[in-house]
Amino acid sequence: MALSIAVEDLATVVFVWVDDGYQRSGVRGLQSQVGAKPVFRDREVMTWHLWRDFLTFPRETPCLAFLRAHDLPLFPRLLRQSQFNRRARCLSRRVEEQRRHGARTLGAQGNRIM
Repeated sequence: MALSIAVEDLATVVFVWVDDGYQRSGVRGLQSQVGAKPVFRDREVMTWHLWRDFLTFPRETPCLAFLRAHDLPLFPRLLRQSQFNRRARCLSRRVEEQRRHGARTLGAQGNRIM
């Protein structure tokens, strides 16, 4: 049985999950560094990456284009492609940790979800 959920609702669920993990980790990203604060927060970059896992976009570029075309209010300050890529690379380890945590939460073992 397939479960249907609106794209916006899925992004909200993923953001809450990322935000909980982000706060639990106690690690501060770019927001805690000296200088101008980013308008697209680390949590939003991480949410976007994890949210994309549930969609049918094979690469970042088409997914970013979809967001821009549909002007989704969930990502109002979406970065340019090059900015986004830099930030995503910096956060890739944390995104993977969040993915593994989610898999464990769902009961994944190896390549299967139990």
